Amino acid sequence: MDPSISQEKPLSPWKRLAVIALSGGAGFALAAAAIIGGVLWYKSHPRPWDTTAIVAVKPPGFGVSDDGKTIVLAYTLENNGKQDFHIDAASPIQIFERTKDGTLIGPMRDTSVLSIHYPVVIPAGQKTAVLVFLPMNDIPIRNTGEPDDGYHERIRNFIEKQNSGISGFVVFDSVDRYEVDLPKWSTAPPQKQIR
Repeated sequence: MDPSISQEKPLSPWKRLAVIALSGGAGFALAAAAIIGGVLWYKSHPRPWDTTAIVAVKPPGFGVSDDGKTIVLAYTLENNGKQDFHIDAASPIQIFERTKDGTLIGPMRDTSVLSIHYPVVIPAGQKTAVLVFLPMNDIPIRNTGEPDDGYHERIRNFIEKQNSGISGFVVFDSVDRYEVDLPKWSTAPPQKQIR
């Protein structure tokens, strides 16, 4: 036998058990670190905005406030989600204007420019009316004897002229990651019903 070749002694059962336990522990630690790292990575990347949970059913109706200084847009919003939707003045939401080319302007922080009537509560699977206030200067005053349709069309033309560059508004709820698109008012007068 060649003396330069050493013969290895077999490991004792206790040493073999220790090697297996250390290998298993190291494998478990690596797997746990990979899982924890994956969870932390996933949580650090925000989920996309949900544009289908809360939707406007149609363009808003509109009118003028009693003091004649604000256009009131009345939206019907539907909650397609599985949980009730609730926001109030303390909720972390942001409101933007959307221009015709899709650019967002905002967030609107000044309630003298745009505001929502709080609280907004939309139970899951239900529809709720939501009022948006658009303060404006020089809103036309209703003329004596002017019919409802005539005044309504003067207001529509006024709103459109003053806000011709926008296509609507967007509300972002950062808690639920909801994006609520609020279309602008209809630019065409309502169709007259034939009787």
